[in-house]
Amino acid sequence: MKSCCSILVLILFGLGAFAQGSDWQKSTQWTIYSVHGRSFWQLPVDSLSLFHHRDLNSDSMKLFLAGTKVLAAGKVPVWMGGFVTSCMFADRKRKLLISSYGGFFYDDQEKRYYQIPPDRQKQWLDYLADAAAGVSSN
Repeated sequence: MKSCCSILVLILFGLGAFAQGSDWQKSTQWTIYSVHGRSFWQLPVDSLSLFHHRDLNSDSMKLFLAGTKVLAAGKVPVWMGGFVTSCMFADRKRKLLISSYGGFFYDDQEKRYYQIPPDRQKQWLDYLADAAAGVSSN
C-alpha cells in the first residue's frame, strides 16, 4: 500500500510539473532571425541558421521570461505578426515564435503557448523590436 501511495504521489508530481511547462531559466544561446514575408510556422528549426540572425542577451531573455505561464490548451491567441527566435534548452535547439504585439509566444517543440507577465510585456516587446531592427534582411 505504501508503494502504491508513493507511485501515485510521483505521478501527480510529474503531471503537475508537465502542466507548468518549460523552465525558461535553463535556456541559453538566444537568437532572433530575419524571416520577414515568410511563413515562419513551417520553418524547421534546423533551417533557421540559413537566415540572417542576431544573438540576444540570454540573461535579458531569462529576466523577461521569469514567471511565464502556460496558456490553457484551448486558448489559441490571434497572430498579427511576430519574431522567430531560438534558444538552447536541455541540449536541444528550440524554435520559439514570439508575438510582435502581445505578451505571448509559441514553443514549436512543445506545441504550447506561453504568456509573459503583464508588467514585463512592453519592455520585452521593445527589446525584441530593437533587436529585430538590427538584423539585416534577407
